[in-house]
Amino acid sequence: MEHSQNPLSDIWYEFDQWQDGFDPDDANADVCFSLPDGTRWCAAFYTYQNLLHLARKNNKTGELLGGQYFCADKPIFIAKMEKSLILAVLQDLLQAGGDPEQLFTRAEPETTGETGYLYADRNENGNISLHDCRAEAMHIGDRTLTFCFKEGFSVTADGNLYQTGEAEVRFHTLYRDINAAMTVSLFTETEDPDKSIRESVSPAAFADMLSGGMKLEFLYAYQGEQAWLFHCWLWSHEEPHHRECELLIAADSVTYYWNTLYPD
Repeated sequence: MEHSQNPLSDIWYEFDQWQDGFDPDDANADVCFSLPDGTRWCAAFYTYQNLLHLARKNNKTGELLGGQYFCADKPIFIAKMEKSLILAVLQDLLQAGGDPEQLFTRAEPETTGETGYLYADRNENGNISLHDCRAEAMHIGDRTLTFCFKEGFSVTADGNLYQTGEAEVRFHTLYRDINAAMTVSLFTETEDPDKSIRESVSPAAFADMLSGGMKLEFLYAYQGEQAWLFHCWLWSHEEPHHRECELLIAADSVTYYWNTLYPD
């Protein structure tokens, strides 16, 4: 089919942010775009080979009944993760009279990864660290969870350690319901040094704590299959001035954004 008119503008491809490259035959990525009426949308693309890859992985981990089913929000399957094919698919869907509400997810810049930062990295080489770095805000979006660092995080490049300055860390969560995608636990010390009281806090309430002036200092991180566990300190101006904190995040990817590197 020929597409004589392109109704799309301001197209953003998630894989343009990946510094380490990717296999176009085995990938999944979001693509965001604007329509002539000014609305903005995000489409979730998966290659056929990536679907098989995820099924094999889940068969090993036991997730999704051992890979016996696949669940994603409005997925679009394609043969290859290429811009020309993606554009042709979007045009074909829209010109065939497809309803954007049924095909795509309504998107805003703050929920699509269009952060305005110059650099983005998925930390596949392990050169980025949040150790001793403090987040001053946490934003909950549409299947996104973003931590904001005014003083940035650490990046190792060319054998040297750098600090980024203002930066963000964004998780693409497995579930749209943030209460299913994130668990927050706070611990209060007792008179017994070997015991503490665990308190569960909703992600929304935790975000309000950071907006109210508390700071989240990341200490140790552990990564599993589509899961990140963080041990942190939650700092406050009021007593107790710090509490032990544990975050468990279910996500299929995390991306680190920044503009500049400064020698540490």
